[in-house]
Amino acid sequence: MNLCLSLFFAILLPALGSAILFNIGASSGGTDVIAMVLKKYTSVDIGRGLMISDVLFTLSAFFA
Repeated sequence: MNLCLSLFFAILLPALGSAILFNIGASSGGTDVIAMVLKKYTSVDIGRGLMISDVLFTLSAFFA
């Protein structure tokens, strides 16, 4: 039961909230903004842009 609650509150609710925001063209801030800028000026979709920006930030933190 505890694992199901953890799954629900840690993964499903944030994913649903992000999906609703992206569907209406909004952003929650952070790396979402970078993903939306990539979508606007390139043919990269929001999900891939979010992954690219998160990987770049993670790699830069690793090397810092």
